[in-house]
Amino acid sequence: MYADLDSELLHAMALARRKEVASLFADLDLPATSLQWGFARVDFYGFERKLYEPQEDGEAMAFIIPVVEDGELVDLAAIDGLTEHLGQRHGHGKAFGLDAIERARWGCCNLHLVERPLMWLRKQDVVLREIVSFARDVAMIMGEKLKQPVPDLPDDYAYLFDLHHAQALLADVPKIVCDSIPLAERLQALLPTSQRKRVVVPDV
Repeated sequence: MYADLDSELLHAMALARRKEVASLFADLDLPATSLQWGFARVDFYGFERKLYEPQEDGEAMAFIIPVVEDGELVDLAAIDGLTEHLGQRHGHGKAFGLDAIERARWGCCNLHLVERPLMWLRKQDVVLREIVSFARDVAMIMGEKLKQPVPDLPDDYAYLFDLHHAQALLADVPKIVCDSIPLAERLQALLPTSQRKRVVVPDV
């Protein structure tokens, strides 16, 4: 029997906004407006502990984050607040930011791949600001018919739950910016030699 993902997310969100709970992660710079997320005690289980279920006396205090594909909620993910181990409620999702990957495939954003799931969560308010700013700039240029270059594409971010699926998930994305050299090297090792130049690391 499948869990009610919407109800579980709402419950986790309500818990995260209690003062005594919110104070535990007030310094983590998590998004305030752009993404719904919550908090729960959970037990991880299954092969490599890739699944979880909420439990009042669960082993881990975890961030509960929606997994969205094509704008639809397909699963929930729990991220252990200490280790950043990630488990899914049903195991249906492939990544945080799968829609960002699709936008990058069509040349609508610059795709950044992050190594840790909480880093993806922290970036979501930044993403929202960049997309809104980009849309406003484009609208102004088109509306006033200004002879100005189109502004730089906004940055967007993704975190792959299993890097071994990278070749399929990132197919036809022209450029993939990795947030660390080790991540870039692992990703390049999974791609054919002819495709490795798509993977870059920003200048430090």
